[in-house]
Parts: sequence; structure tokens; C-alpha cells
Amino acid sequence: MMPDGKTLIRQLKEHVLSTMAGMPECARNSGAGAGWRLIEEIAGLELRLERQDGWLTWSLIVSLVNDGLVEVVPGTESRRKFRLR
Repeated sequence: MMPDGKTLIRQLKEHVLSTMAGMPECARNSGAGAGWRLIEEIAGLELRLERQDGWLTWSLIVSLVNDGLVEVVPGTESRRKFRLR
């Protein structure tokens, strides 16, 4: 039986979190942060679309920010970098 959409989203979010946990720049409270494109590349979530590439990863990261598990590194608001919270 195929997992439902909510299960797939949870699994993708867990994958992004585990990817970020392996990145020194995404370390809690001390990492300089990483841009969503680098996180996407390391997580292997590139869809290689001409125009809309990155929306999946960006949406997952923003959702994790809303969940309180990831933060925008202070001072990077114009070019957001993310790290674990």
C-alpha cells in the first residue's frame, strides 16, 4: 500500500532535517547557515525543472521554520540561510 500525502511530506521533512544535521553550517545555534539550494543539492531533492526547480525544497524548509525546527539565521533575511533550531 502506498503512503498517503501526509506521510510522504513527513518523510521528506525528516530527510531535510537529517541532511541539515549532517551539515556543519546548519548546526544548532552556532552554524552560519546554508542556503536552500545547497540544502537541496545535498539532500538530492533537485527536480531539474527549467523554471520551478527548488519549490519543493523551499516549501519543506519554510514548513520546518513554521514548525519551529529550523530557523533563519539572524542577519540573513535578505538572502536567507537556514540552520537547525
